[in-house]
Parts: sequence; C-alpha cells; structure tokens
Amino acid sequence: MAVSTGFQNIEEAGLPIMQDVFGPILNRTVQLTLTGVKEAGKDDLMAAFPEPPVVVEAPVEGAAEGVQYFLFSQRLAAAITDLMVMGDGTAPFSEEESLDGVSEATNQIVGALSTFWSEKLPTEIRPAGAKARLLNWEEADLPFDDLVRVDYTLNVEDWGEDHFSKLVPARLMEILAPVAEVVAAASAGAAPGAAPGIGGPMEPAEAGETTVKPAEFAAFDVGAGGIETHPEAPK
Repeated sequence: MAVSTGFQNIEEAGLPIMQDVFGPILNRTVQLTLTGVKEAGKDDLMAAFPEPPVVVEAPVEGAAEGVQYFLFSQRLAAAITDLMVMGDGTAPFSEEESLDGVSEATNQIVGALSTFWSEKLPTEIRPAGAKARLLNWEEADLPFDDLVRVDYTLNVEDWGEDHFSKLVPARLMEILAPVAEVVAAASAGAAPGAAPGIGGPMEPAEAGETTVKPAEFAAFDVGAGGIETHPEAPK
C-alpha cells in the first residue's frame, strides 16, 4: 500500500487540534510533534513498542466510518492517567486505572478531531467511543495491511517525552483528503468552496477554542516510582 503525501497533509492539519486537547487534559504545557507517516508494518511496530503496548480502539461513524487504533507505551498511558487527575505523572501502570484514563483521553482527542473534520468537509462525523486494552503482539488481530501508521512525539512540561502511534484505515484517510485541501486553501487566502466529493458550499469556520471536558473517572491512589522523569522537558 502506497502512502501518499496527502495523508501527511491530513495529519498536519489535525496536529494543532490534538495538541489543544492534550494540554488541558494533562494540566501541563505540551509539545506534540508529527514524526512520520508510513505503512503500518507489524514488525516495525513491535520494534517501536517492545513491551506490550496499550491499544485504544477509537471508531468514528457518520459520513466517514472506520476504526483508528492509538498505540501508547505502558509508561505513557500511566502518565497520561496520572496527570489527568493532577498527579505528577509518576504513578506506575495499573491495568484498571491506566486503561480507563487513556481511553478517556483518546475519546476527547477523537471527539475534537471529528468536530474539526465535520466543520471542514462540511458533513457530520461522530466519535463512537474509545476502549483500551493491552496488546499481545503474538495475538494481534489488527488489519495492518490496510492501515497507515502516524507517529508522534509528546513532550510534557516537567515530565518528559515519549512517543505514540495512530493507525488509521487508508479508506478513512481517503475520505478525509478534502480536509487538507480546505485548510491549505484557507491558509492561502482562497475563498472557501465545496469540499471535493462531499457536500456543497461551506461557510468559513469561526475561530474558537477546542472544548475539552474534565476527566470523569475516579481518582486513585498513586504509588511510588515506576516512571522516569526528564527534567530537560521545556517549561
């Protein structure tokens, strides 16, 4: 499966949306960087996540349907969950709490992206819930041949840095292709028009902030140790 430059453009368009969600839910300043878009080879993913990673299945429905898969290290999943409840990001991984926390974070990210896509196309795309589990590579049942791998680095103030990946069905990427075209046209000052292949004329979107809900899962006891800190993270 060839990965076109259009896929990269789609992810670059959504990058600020994802960063605007991560900051408030983690209660820290964050820097999210897109580091690559390529085919989702199982062997390469196993090398990137040697410890069984957390996989969050995040489907969308409506005008565009498909399941995205977010892959987080256990370290990052634990830190995200801890930071969401005002911890310092050093709580150890707990299968119960960490899976709930990273599911909630992913659900908010996909919700914000779905709103962004819907406004740009224009049409309706809705998140359909997110659910996390530990991924056993030997039993991994993901449709790797049909997925595009998108890699990110997340740098969190006073915590450190880690990477995660998003696996997106190629068909979903193709449906979302007009998003990048609309964003590029707006950046170039072109008058907004119909998104190719979807809907009719669209109105210019008003600037606004991404709405992020506070975490709704219960706080839990934080154990000692478990995550290395990186004092060099930007403040």
